[in-house]
Amino acid sequence: MGTIAIIPARGGSKGLPKKNLKELGGIPLLGRTILAATKSKSVDTVYVTSDDPQILACAQHYGAETILRPETLSGDTASSESALSHALQEIEKNTALPQHFFFLQCTSPFLNSQDLDDAFDAYRAKQADTLFSGSPFSHFVWRQAVQSDDFTGVNHDKSKRLRRQDREAEVLENGALYLMTTQGFLRHQHRFFGCTVTHLMPSIRSLEVDTPEDFTVAQCLLPLVEPDGLRKLLKGVQALVSDFDGVLTDNKVHLNDEGHETVRLDRGDGMGISNLTKTQMPVLVLSSEQNPVVKHRCDKLGIPAIQTKEAKSKILKRWSEEQGIPLSTTAYIGNDVNDLPAFEVVGVALAVADAHPAVLQKADYIIPKKGGHGAVRAVCDALLHERGSQ
Repeated sequence: MGTIAIIPARGGSKGLPKKNLKELGGIPLLGRTILAATKSKSVDTVYVTSDDPQILACAQHYGAETILRPETLSGDTASSESALSHALQEIEKNTALPQHFFFLQCTSPFLNSQDLDDAFDAYRAKQADTLFSGSPFSHFVWRQAVQSDDFTGVNHDKSKRLRRQDREAEVLENGALYLMTTQGFLRHQHRFFGCTVTHLMPSIRSLEVDTPEDFTVAQCLLPLVEPDGLRKLLKGVQALVSDFDGVLTDNKVHLNDEGHETVRLDRGDGMGISNLTKTQMPVLVLSSEQNPVVKHRCDKLGIPAIQTKEAKSKILKRWSEEQGIPLSTTAYIGNDVNDLPAFEVVGVALAVADAHPAVLQKADYIIPKKGGHGAVRAVCDALLHERGSQ
């Protein structure tokens, strides 16, 4: 069995109730961690262990295997190690245990797949037994003496104030990921033993979310963690194609008693498309739904729409030839499994935040907004910025 990732996620969080299911950028914290693992080349299978049915359902939705954790291992005093030990016992009932495993925590929303790959490479290269993620640390730590008001330096001599650059390098454990040998963990029942090395992450991505204040900070950091990621990805894109339902709409249909369907759209998306077409960039809506509302909306925006049950990849290839636009310079926004063939032929595959898990896993970039709630506007604005910089 290849390397696995285990994510403990109990339901009884006190500091931030239901924190594992709180959405950041439209994706639950648990979902973000699962996606980081499933996108990693170093992880074969992801397991989530929890006592909470909602958390287990969320885990399955994002493509993880689930393990029901007993109540005795789910209380406030239960350790992560006890959950990991139980998970390994359950896994071993069905398959051989791996030589190594990742222990991931969904309180670290800015962990990404590259972190896991880089950590695994360092772990193997250094022939380590255990690894933890952390960030460079240069703060002065103090501790109050027992039965005294006096404070003493923990990581420094208070009688000598060294400059930051003159102090020995230190690392602050950030709780995002741990990697260890399976047999070593089972023997020691602890995440640290033998030779321990670290994987450094930038401080801006090392936030741990345990309180409402932490979550507010995460929301503020989200656009800063990778501010130019979408813009860089869209560099050189010459055309934009989008699905309709679930991208330009919120994927819901309202049906009246006469059988007429209505959908919800975002005016901001419309403004984004209008602004983009003014630059002469081709924009196309490609929908599998045969619905008059698609044509009405696209006519109002002044863009073409193709509605067909034919595979979207075939339609895109014909459209590309007719327009003289290489698909390698085309970006596509999708939300469901019928968009996956389109993902395979375009240069840039984009998914809305509430897309199907299979789509999220295949996307080059996950837009931090849900369908029908400004996702298309975010892409249009990024394209406008990129075209303006050319």
